[in-house]
This record gives sequence, structure tokens and C-alpha cells, in this order.
Amino acid sequence: MPLSSLSQQSSGSPGAACSSISSGEADALAPQVEPANAERLERAQACLDAGDTERARQLLSEVESSDDATARSVASRMRQGLG
Repeated sequence: MPLSSLSQQSSGSPGAACSSISSGEADALAPQVEPANAERLERAQACLDAGDTERARQLLSEVESSDDATARSVASRMRQGLG
């Protein structure tokens, strides 16, 4: 499901949009990142798109504490964009 369709398929709450990303989509968008971290990054982006910055920060923090250097770098850049 493309990120643009999240608002159409969610129940209207930011939490619903945050959990709507499949691991296959995350893998396709970040193939060099471990699958679990790729999914977290995609969910974080979906949360940001839905306006749920608190949940996005939580997900990015989880990725930043992983041993996946590529994922940590992506998460760090995303967090910097949050201000």
C-alpha cells in the first residue's frame, strides 16, 4: 500500500495509520536495512505523515538503538528533520 493511501484506509486515528505498513513494502523501500528496522522506519514515516510525531520518535529511537549502522543513520537523519 503506498503511503499516500494510508489516510484513505486508516480509521482516522494516527495510531491506525502507523501500523498500516507491511514489512514487504518496508523492504522494498530500504533494501540495505535489516527488515525489522526497515519496517520501523516506514512506520515512523507513516506516523510523521499522519501527524503522530511522538510515535515516530519512539520508532526512530528503537532503530537508533539497533546494531544496524545503515538504519541508525537513516533514523538519525529523520529525527534531525523533526527539529
